[in-house]
Amino acid sequence: MHHEIESTALWSIGTAVPTFQFSQQKALTYALSRIPPAIARHVKFLYRRSQIDSRHTCSQALYNAIELDTGEAAGDEASTAERMQAYESQAADLAARAAKRALAQAPHFSAADITHLVMVTCTGFVSPGPDVLLFEQLGLQSDVRRVQVGFMGCHGAMNGLHTAAAICRSEPQAVVVVASLELCTLHFQSTLTEENLVITSLFSDGAAAALLSGKAFTDGQPRCYLDAFGSRVYPEARDAIAWRVGNQGFDMGLALSNAHDLRPLIPDFVGDWLSSYELHQDDIDLWAIHPGGRAVLDTCEWALGFAPDALASSRWVLRHYGNMSSPTILFVMDHLLAKTKANRVRRGLSLGFGPGVTLEGILWHEGD
Repeated sequence: MHHEIESTALWSIGTAVPTFQFSQQKALTYALSRIPPAIARHVKFLYRRSQIDSRHTCSQALYNAIELDTGEAAGDEASTAERMQAYESQAADLAARAAKRALAQAPHFSAADITHLVMVTCTGFVSPGPDVLLFEQLGLQSDVRRVQVGFMGCHGAMNGLHTAAAICRSEPQAVVVVASLELCTLHFQSTLTEENLVITSLFSDGAAAALLSGKAFTDGQPRCYLDAFGSRVYPEARDAIAWRVGNQGFDMGLALSNAHDLRPLIPDFVGDWLSSYELHQDDIDLWAIHPGGRAVLDTCEWALGFAPDALASSRWVLRHYGNMSSPTILFVMDHLLAKTKANRVRRGLSLGFGPGVTLEGILWHEGD
């Protein structure tokens, strides 16, 4: 069935990461100090093939243990309640930094213009949450309407953008901030399992925000236009990604070390979805794929037959930030859109993966 495209302006993207940064080499040294020698070779292979150079954490204890090698406890034995207290004390500040940067990049909008706030997060639960604290941090009006997209995992920001675009299409006067915030390293655990070794080699903390508006706002040049959203759930792969609340933080289940299981799903989703808009893969100029890990990017590159540089922005974000879960796709889009623009309309496609297994897509373009 053919679908019509109805575009929504995305004016700016702001990003932020915590102060504490540790290198992947130091993280490997730390991991090797805590594991049996029998699996050291496997762990070295895991870290060194990750294509990550550095990551950020909100936890000074984790930073001290990894980067400074102080011998202090890293906090990975903390209870879920203690981790949620750390989330509550830090989440809003980081989200506010990203949102303020998004507003600063769109000077024809102010905090007083914002009508809706969409908060995206899956690494903490508290109510009132960081969305309420953002009212003070950003100076929002008391009648701003709020939506939270919670516990959806790595593709959560894509659902947040979909929610914001739907609001903008139904309310021409709407100005919506999407704030995506994850403190993944709060959930690092010392239990020696294959999944925990993968998780501690990959995840990190960060925030990103995007500013969208309805049709009433036409002056200026948006960063891009969001054209369409797609989603497909593949229940046969539901065990590939899982995320549950445990007694010592949230327990993530990852079977994506077998990322090749996604190979047939990716072209199936992309091909069918684009064809519903009478488009083909060759019509896409810019690809923003969530860097869930090197294996995920390698799988997408193979499955879609990409040239080696097609996922350069995804790989750049992975190398410098790791996988920050939901805000990561906005980091990738920001990096893509910062590159030299061609003197023509360029069409982009964002692709993410999450529990379900769910594939999410955003069709967008830059230029008029």
